[in-house]
Amino acid sequence: MKIVEIEWLNMESKEAEIKISDGNIKIKCYSCPFIYSLNEKLKEPLGCLGVENIVESNLHSYLIKKQSGFCEYFMRGKIISLKNRIVMVNGFFISLEGGYFPGDLKEGIFIEFKILRLEI
Repeated sequence: MKIVEIEWLNMESKEAEIKISDGNIKIKCYSCPFIYSLNEKLKEPLGCLGVENIVESNLHSYLIKKQSGFCEYFMRGKIISLKNRIVMVNGFFISLEGGYFPGDLKEGIFIEFKILRLEI
């Protein structure tokens, strides 16, 4: 995951809308304070402000669908760490901490979920 575009919302408060790429797909994220540089590779998973409707998926394919809200997405991905609530969606690693995680989910399965705001 690499930062490929920066749009400053407020430079004084270091608030930015950024685009992250996995090499194929770009997604938009919010960041405040933004402390990274253009083309910098991210080592930590992306975060979420508000995660809803986490359910097991019958489909075993990745999906990223932009929604109408600011940095809002519907996604389908694979759980790679149940303990840390990390999901892989294409080449993006996303932490779903803070959202209700159903107890019957296991590592390696695909889930679907809605993110109210994706951020770093």
